[in-house]
Amino acid sequence: MNKRIDTEDLKNVAFILHPINIDEFKKKAFFYAPFEVLVAWLLNQFSPKVVKNFFSKLPPHSFMSIHNLKSPSNLMIDVQGIMCGLFPEEVVVNKEAALKKVLDAINYAVRKDAQVVVLAGFTSIVCSNEQCIESIVRDTNIIITSGNTFTAALAIDGILKSAELLQINPSKSTLAVIGATGDIGSICAKVLSKRFRNVILCSRNIQNDDLIVKETSVFANKVIIENNFSDAVKNSEVILLATSSFISFISSADVKPYSIICDVSLPHNVDHDFLEKRRDVFVFDGGRSMINCDSQDKKWANFVKNNSIYGCIAEGLILGFEKEYKKFSINRGDITEDNICKILSLGEKNGFGLADFSFHEIPYKQEDLKMYRDLFISRHC
Repeated sequence: MNKRIDTEDLKNVAFILHPINIDEFKKKAFFYAPFEVLVAWLLNQFSPKVVKNFFSKLPPHSFMSIHNLKSPSNLMIDVQGIMCGLFPEEVVVNKEAALKKVLDAINYAVRKDAQVVVLAGFTSIVCSNEQCIESIVRDTNIIITSGNTFTAALAIDGILKSAELLQINPSKSTLAVIGATGDIGSICAKVLSKRFRNVILCSRNIQNDDLIVKETSVFANKVIIENNFSDAVKNSEVILLATSSFISFISSADVKPYSIICDVSLPHNVDHDFLEKRRDVFVFDGGRSMINCDSQDKKWANFVKNNSIYGCIAEGLILGFEKEYKKFSINRGDITEDNICKILSLGEKNGFGLADFSFHEIPYKQEDLKMYRDLFISRHC
């Protein structure tokens, strides 16, 4: 049994990451500073398959340890970055083995005295609705979160602000939510149905009697159920991608001209070359937060380049700063509108909020945003 954590002095936050793929892993060799040059060299000496097989067998390990990370409100926490040797496709191929890797990483975080543990990326998908997570929480008294509440809040904020920037009126527009039955997709659909005229709910197994269909039907003028994502995006001015797919699947030919795509999914559901094919579509990374925490550690500076961070990790940091002993986002249905409002308020207090618009983590320049704004406005001329 794991040791029980005292939450009276809550200050140690750990987040568990995994590589999206080998290419991404190579780009982020800085995780292993001061040995990043050696690691990068080794990664390039062997085939991706060999590297992947080797890495997937590594036990969980810390790639970053930050002492006294300070928020703008002068609250301090310690932060541990923990790498889990999990690749997204393992969740489908062998969920039992993937779950064991994540549980090992959680127990490693507990041994590192973590009081808040963030399950980022596919680590939270592996653990969704798993009773073993409840058992760990009960035995250790730690907080475990997927960070999906703050991620959803940022996605909603990003959609509304991008629509305002590009002069798309939600009350006259159609929103498509791809991954509408998932945690993030469902709460975003519910909240945004109050603003958009029509909502298309798209998921492989969505049914007319699903709760999300009933909830959005209360507010939206028209709710359409769709199982084919190509058909869903063809008829929408705004698209939210919130799937657990580990491949890109949005075709540039399917998307309606002068539309917005908010891609919350990791790996991204929109390929790198999408913008080269469709300059009339504005695509941005959803669920990313700005961060204004102070640390002199070079690893932290590398990790939060452009003062931007994943919303899931930001949620864990916020809970740590606030000593907020509350289960925000781990099981399906945990994300509520009340919790979205609360985490947004706590985030603002501690220097977190919607990050500048970016695509594949590369920020848009102001001249890029002006170009898109002028282009979208010109469609009315």
